[in-house]
Amino acid sequence: MPKQDTEELRRRRLSESSSDEQELDMASLQLEPGHNLRNVQKKKAVAKGVAKKHKVESSEDEEELEEADHPNVAKPRRKQDHGKRSKLTEDRLTDEESLHSEGEDFEAVEDGKPSKKRMKKEHEDCLHFFNTAKANDLTELPRGTKELAKFVIDNRPFGNFDQLELKLSRERGGYAVIESYIEDLRKRGILKRILDCCDVDSANVEKDFEQVKHDDTLPALLTKDYHLHRYQQEGLNWLIMMHKKKLNCILADEMGLGKTIQIIAFCAWLKEKGVKGTQLIIVPSSTMENWMAELERWCPALKVLVYYGSQDERYQIRASMKKKKTKADIILTTYNMSTKPADRKIYQQFEINYVIYDEGHMLKNCGSLRFQQLITIKSKRKILLTGTPLQNNLIELISLMYFVMKDVFDKYCDDMNHLLSHFKQQGGRVNDAAEKALYRRDRIDQARSILEPYVLRRLKIQVLSELPKKTEQTVAIEMTDHQVMLYNYQLELARESQDVDRPKLRDLYTGMMRLRQAANHPLMTRSVYNDDECVKIAQQLIKERPYEKKNPDHLAEDLTCLSDFQIHKICAKFASTKQFLLDSELSVCSGKCAYLDKELARIKGMGEKVLIFSQFTEMLDILQLYMEVRGHTFLRLDGSTPVLTRQHLINEYNNDDSMFVFLLSTRAGGLGINLTAANHIIIHDIDFNPYNDKQAEDRCHRLGQKKPVQVMRLVAKDSVEEGMERLAKRKLDLEREVTIAARGAPAAADAEETEGHSEEEEDANELRRIMTQARAVRRRK
Repeated sequence: MPKQDTEELRRRRLSESSSDEQELDMASLQLEPGHNLRNVQKKKAVAKGVAKKHKVESSEDEEELEEADHPNVAKPRRKQDHGKRSKLTEDRLTDEESLHSEGEDFEAVEDGKPSKKRMKKEHEDCLHFFNTAKANDLTELPRGTKELAKFVIDNRPFGNFDQLELKLSRERGGYAVIESYIEDLRKRGILKRILDCCDVDSANVEKDFEQVKHDDTLPALLTKDYHLHRYQQEGLNWLIMMHKKKLNCILADEMGLGKTIQIIAFCAWLKEKGVKGTQLIIVPSSTMENWMAELERWCPALKVLVYYGSQDERYQIRASMKKKKTKADIILTTYNMSTKPADRKIYQQFEINYVIYDEGHMLKNCGSLRFQQLITIKSKRKILLTGTPLQNNLIELISLMYFVMKDVFDKYCDDMNHLLSHFKQQGGRVNDAAEKALYRRDRIDQARSILEPYVLRRLKIQVLSELPKKTEQTVAIEMTDHQVMLYNYQLELARESQDVDRPKLRDLYTGMMRLRQAANHPLMTRSVYNDDECVKIAQQLIKERPYEKKNPDHLAEDLTCLSDFQIHKICAKFASTKQFLLDSELSVCSGKCAYLDKELARIKGMGEKVLIFSQFTEMLDILQLYMEVRGHTFLRLDGSTPVLTRQHLINEYNNDDSMFVFLLSTRAGGLGINLTAANHIIIHDIDFNPYNDKQAEDRCHRLGQKKPVQVMRLVAKDSVEEGMERLAKRKLDLEREVTIAARGAPAAADAEETEGHSEEEEDANELRRIMTQARAVRRRK
């Protein structure tokens, strides 16, 4: 390195050290494993020669407490001082000094700092990257900019790492971008070490499972009136084996295979073997009564405490428990109950052995508040139950695995969110199509490595040869002429309100929602009630108590923002506005309702039953009116249905042969309920997440079903729903690639995966693609 460059670098480092009196930039605290706030503060204190140990530690404790109180709130970024010493330089100098310390191993990582050999390799990789990277690669680095990318390209090649660091120090953000790349290299190493650890466990688990899977021993506490299927017995044996290995796990059998029964058998085994502690089972509210019924049916010997109810009812439960010192084998509660501080105190009265999370795929984001609250519940071990271990992307899978393998991840990674952000970013840095395909392949292989040792997943096709066949059909529905007019109008509004090149995500969602509403039913838009009628309705509404203090002009303006059916529902509440009610025959005037006319008549003629799912409660309202007009008997369940009423509705539908249709919301009616009395399913409007629809389908295609099941998905032709269907297919292909191939079955060669951007970016990209396709289709028309 030229002497003048060396001198200049030395001068820069000396000038950087003079800024140590300034407050530490929070951005520089994104440290590799082992580095923490205390280490940085101690370095600064030693450099200044004035800090005292207790002061450093107390300031660290304050910051840790602040971060614990606000886990999801980003700390404010302070303006970066470009004269300050970079963390990269500081780490290197510290390591050089530490080489003189007695007894240091050349390969060791002491106190969280990389060894000299590792740092040398990092610097070599970093130098190679900056000497060869394309402009896009440089721009997509964290803190990378177009200006910085141009500066790098104009000033290379760099002879060595010091020269790279010196030259980039002349450009704003230069140090930061080098640091971000080296941090990126370290995160890759962390992920590799985690995967290596999983690989070792995988071999041990697979070997031991083969030795115990054929054991037929059942807990004596189970009722003798029922028996486990062969695969359920194997599932119980697997849970027992994982317990003996002291491993958390995921029971991920396909929906409808009886995960609830396997867990009840496992809890019975724990009680029979005298394992100390209470099992805490956390479930969606829609499955609460089903769990209560199954526990009573399969193992009445288990003492179950149901913790659920209104705020007053829960207070009474807590007070009674405190007074009587209640003991229980199982606490059964819901996710909502487990995230409230007052309710969570109840767990402190018990020694929690297992926390069992039903529908565990709901915990898909380890950065979410729900995840942070649930992971802090103290227990010895955890079990996740889910029928869909992989939902939208591999990031969700890693979040779930972090939940059950927290100790493994924490061993190598101080900041899981930071590691996840690294994993998200990787796909976006590869520009060549062949490299992208290879990278996707590598990520899928990584997912298999994480998944295999901790997950047991069986598919119906593998274990239930006697289960009746399920046929699936996507039905392309022609919209009515009125719908086409409304759809085109909404499409034009969306085009005018959005930046064509890069519309905002909020505008994309709004435009997409309005198009979906027009494609499903005209009454979900406003076309019957014109502005003048809204004024007349408002003049009548101000005579009614809820609206008497409203300004009629403002009220009329509010009404213009509602759909026809929403206005209709308001008018139905008051005698003064009943004159404005819609003709009930309008409820049948959509392309999808025209299809229902034919299909429901066919199903009823065979003496069979049908479930109809919709994502929109407003659409369920319209379908309810449609059923009344057409004279079909029906029940309805959605998110507003009281939890303790839901099981009564389910029982009524299953036991009453005269009840023909069950209207259900996709989310509330798609989780953990049994509706095997029906063997026809109509998905009225598909979900962006295909697993929600799959959950809905499996309400009747499950154990206990005696008839062939037919699933029909209604998709409006030449609409955004066609783009949603293509997206759903890609996601399902990816799930098959990961879960089936993990067990050695043939994998789909063309399975795709969304590129490694954040979930919001992925959603925005998909929405932009679907909206662009929708405009193209309409232009051709």
